[in-house]
Amino acid sequence: MVAAGDFLMTVTGNGLIDIPRQYIYTTVYQGDQYDYEIKGSGKWENCGAKPKLIFTYDIYYPGDADGLAKTYAAYLGGIPYLTATLTMSSKSDEIVNQIMGTRFKPINPSLKPKR
Repeated sequence: MVAAGDFLMTVTGNGLIDIPRQYIYTTVYQGDQYDYEIKGSGKWENCGAKPKLIFTYDIYYPGDADGLAKTYAAYLGGIPYLTATLTMSSKSDEIVNQIMGTRFKPINPSLKPKR
């Protein structure tokens, strides 16, 4: 990988995630650069001691209708998509809380999020 883009996604109030198709990174193969895009969906599970992000996605060459997982599903046990589950540890939870508290101040500070 020689370059990476910002990963943008939308998380709705009920925890559903939308990852619109967008540039994600550039690689080099035999001296030529190749861009890649990502598109997917998932859910944010915020309950419990260790919240999770669960994604289903595919990686695309720009302009291609089908992603790489769909194209090469025969090599992935017939599954035409990729998955990832990211589980927060207590340390990463502290970091996220610091970021959220710094960047996203509540309109009414007396309202606290429920867990």
